[in-house]
Amino acid sequence: MLSPPRTNVTAPAASPGSDALVAYLKLSGSRPFRSGPRVRSGAVFGGELLALGLRAAAACAPHDVLPHSLHAFFLRGGDGAPALVADVTPVRDGRSLRVREVSISAGAGERCRIVVSFHRAEDRDDYAAPPPLAPDPDGPGPWRDDPFTYLDDSLPFDVRHVSAPTSAADPATVRFWARTRGQLPAEPVLHLCAQAMASDMRTGVAAAAPLKAPWGGAISLDHVMWFHRPIRADEWFLVDIRPHSVAAGRGLVAGSVYAPNGTLGASFGQELLVRPG
Repeated sequence: MLSPPRTNVTAPAASPGSDALVAYLKLSGSRPFRSGPRVRSGAVFGGELLALGLRAAAACAPHDVLPHSLHAFFLRGGDGAPALVADVTPVRDGRSLRVREVSISAGAGERCRIVVSFHRAEDRDDYAAPPPLAPDPDGPGPWRDDPFTYLDDSLPFDVRHVSAPTSAADPATVRFWARTRGQLPAEPVLHLCAQAMASDMRTGVAAAAPLKAPWGGAISLDHVMWFHRPIRADEWFLVDIRPHSVAAGRGLVAGSVYAPNGTLGASFGQELLVRPG
């Protein structure tokens, strides 16, 4: 169960808020679905694809199961389409597991292929790795000035970047607090969609962090995410991203999503092409 939401939060006038996210994820038509207006203008952000794929898959699954994993392949970039189309194919319907495949397109080209697996939760033993160190999101920090703040402003999140390194053990970690600008409805899938969107933020920065030579950019190849426990996305959640490998022009990062009380909500990974500067 999700905890109660916070109140009295408004979005900056120039930036999208939770209402823009909800409108984008309001599907119209029947399979294939059409999204609402995209959250941001310009090139399609990978996190938008992840959120839409998760939402469309959930629309074609029973209400008594929730997503436990997402596997996405980014197939094609492109300019900004005002809306996206998501076509869902049932793959498996077992007693406790359901699988849906989603193809997301814009115009004549397929942008992303996503497989989402659903599971009916079971009452079993519980363990999670402890959360990393991070200052209170409502405290004075220290917070890091981030050169990519303009990207945050185009997405529906308040973001606070933790000064790095926080310890000698993880000098190349990207770490930030995020929450939607405004309250989300109680529907658990919407909170998972918001976390999926946020998990694609700064993955390129994390992948290039260990490099000594200047880097010129990164292109996401694929993304995987596992949802462990329900946490609210309209409350602060901590995104911790660590570089795992850089080889043959590809970088691999691993990340986690935590609630302020240390609850591990999700884990994710992404591989990217890392381009030299």
